[in-house]
Amino acid sequence: VGGLPDGIVDTDMLAANAVATAKIADDAVTDAKENLSGAAKAWIKFNGNTTGAILGSYGITSISNPDTGEYIITFSTAFANANYVATACCSGIPANARAMGLVDGAQTTTTCRVNIFSTSAGGDKEDTEENGMAFFGAQ
Repeated sequence: VGGLPDGIVDTDMLAANAVATAKIADDAVTDAKENLSGAAKAWIKFNGNTTGAILGSYGITSISNPDTGEYIITFSTAFANANYVATACCSGIPANARAMGLVDGAQTTTTCRVNIFSTSAGGDKEDTEENGMAFFGAQ
């Protein structure tokens, strides 16, 4: 009913020109398109009772545990400056209350150093099982 004459657009043509994730080349999505405002640029979930085992992550190269309750997280893409925001949560395993904080002066464009403290054990640093962080800022 109205429209194009027969044979102009057929199912083969539609399938060949359909937009699908599988048809987008890896390099077709530019950094500018990926750099959505407000989206986390990196995140990590890690087990701190080991040497800092990554349980899941995005934009993170590695994590190390140089001392009890201390972790250094390395980003796979550097931030534009060290003024990015980090948000964190830490588990109650073992069963003490926890607080996680950035180490003053140790936040760089490529790494973030954090400490986990027990609020019920005299404020000492300690390793905990499940911890998570997300990082927001320009890369």
